[in-house]
Amino acid sequence: MARNGAARVPLFDAFRHQAREIALAAGVGLTPFAFFYVSGTYLTTYAHGELG
Repeated sequence: MARNGAARVPLFDAFRHQAREIALAAGVGLTPFAFFYVSGTYLTTYAHGELG
């Protein structure tokens, strides 16, 4: 913290004090994209294998 009470690098201060919340928010934000990617890849591979 700087002398006047403000953080010099607010991003580092946020990670230091709220790392769990930031990681949780990132996971919640990335989950739909990961699900779409995995399901799309699986369905494409499955369809290609079954239908030829």
